[in-house]
Amino acid sequence: MKFSKVYISSAISHLDEQLDFGRYLTAGERRRMSLYMRKAIYTAREALESSGVELPMGIIVGTGTGSLRHTLDFLKDMGEYGETALKPGLFMQSTHNTFATTLAIHLGCHGFNSTHSHCATSLEAALLEAAMKIQQGNLSNVLVEACDEMTSEMEGTFIFDNFRSATAHLYPESSVPALRLTDTAFATLLTSEPSDVQLLEIKIGNKNNFHLLDSLITESNADTVLSLGDLPRIIANKTISEYVESKESFIPVSYTSSAYLIEEACRLIRAGKSKRAAVACKLADSFSFMLLCCGS
Repeated sequence: MKFSKVYISSAISHLDEQLDFGRYLTAGERRRMSLYMRKAIYTAREALESSGVELPMGIIVGTGTGSLRHTLDFLKDMGEYGETALKPGLFMQSTHNTFATTLAIHLGCHGFNSTHSHCATSLEAALLEAAMKIQQGNLSNVLVEACDEMTSEMEGTFIFDNFRSATAHLYPESSVPALRLTDTAFATLLTSEPSDVQLLEIKIGNKNNFHLLDSLITESNADTVLSLGDLPRIIANKTISEYVESKESFIPVSYTSSAYLIEEACRLIRAGKSKRAAVACKLADSFSFMLLCCGS
């Protein structure tokens, strides 16, 4: 779908940094929340602060796994205790919409609230809905967040195979980057108010129309095209945030790893290094395409 009235005010992610959670959370909140929830809220608050917006009109989250650690803990307890001694807190925090609702409660946001969980296109689906709301004039701004927890239980599963097949052919056999399970914490504010990055198009498809991706890239006239194969370079040489102290080359594995490509596209446009940037991802049985350009 193409858009003419949607802009990206901010795009911020955090990978492995040690964050000052006390900047946005009280001591009591920090005790009650998991580490990942704290990171998700920190990233969202930072994106809002960067945009000069205190309260968004809506919150939409894209997540492939949800709060996976709480889900696994709940299932382990069910296997051990049956239905006799389950912790209700674990169940409540295991649902995929936990991030969106917790963030709404924290911000005091009573507006539109939604969660998308579509494996590798979860973030793009969330961005698509947010952009449609703004294009149609239903909302003037929407906070969109990508939240994914990746635990050691995901090691060697099909998502690893998908990332390996999607990126290995881009590198010489002797220098294929390592795959590393990585939690995703990314937040962006989409708005109708003109800014320096404009969102022009989002397209999501499945394996039945993979052939469309090449056409979308060609017809976009983009001077920059970012794909999953660019992740090691982006992660190792980040200029917005120093994701890793060493310059080790690795591919961050999660269902919403495309978040880092979107952030990089915004950075390149704001730095004047690109006027029209495309983000194209093909993973598992789905693909996504986004086109961004210089705004106001």
